[in-house]
Amino acid sequence: MVDAFVRLFLGHLFGDFVLQNSWIAINKVKNKYVLLLHTFIVFLSHLIFVLGKGFNVVALFLVSLIWIAHHITDSTKIRSTKFKREKAWIGFVLDQLIHIVVIFGIASVFPKMDFFIPFKVSVIGIAIITNAYLYSILAHLVFKPCKPYRRDIFGYFYRGIMPIIFEISVIFSVVIFLSLPFVVFLYRDKRKEEILSGILSIVTTTILGVIV
Repeated sequence: MVDAFVRLFLGHLFGDFVLQNSWIAINKVKNKYVLLLHTFIVFLSHLIFVLGKGFNVVALFLVSLIWIAHHITDSTKIRSTKFKREKAWIGFVLDQLIHIVVIFGIASVFPKMDFFIPFKVSVIGIAIITNAYLYSILAHLVFKPCKPYRRDIFGYFYRGIMPIIFEISVIFSVVIFLSLPFVVFLYRDKRKEEILSGILSIVTTTILGVIV
């Protein structure tokens, strides 16, 4: 189950964050076909990351169930006005928790397979995307929910590289961690966001690095 969950979760993160550009993020709330495109992209992402020896119709059906659940969840969130503006971060967290619960449930009945993508690579991939994208969006919604979100390439790189550096050398990773105050200093208007996302990234990197 753990093997399937890790691959499915990585597929979710890659499809829901990395492959979701600004055009999709803005227009999926206005146009149901754009929302369908977004959830289909996430479905394809799930599919790619769970491919392996032993993949069968049952696995395809289960991934399709995640697609349906993802589409229903996103549609419900878009129609809901409860978590707009100041409480947007709560809606974001609940949305991701629902996706995780669905993926966990599907992973528990997923057929045993010999996945093409190694387990360790998948875990590091999860840490990279979580650090770079998920925490950046969460921090933005906490501190500046009324302003449009813009991708932060430098921040993505800085936080995303942490798990890779940690895997290479703990000493190098400590240097990266200690450089957070300097990185925060480079930002004028979003220092709070960088502090929160940076701290969360350090914690996530350390925990996953120790476990793996």
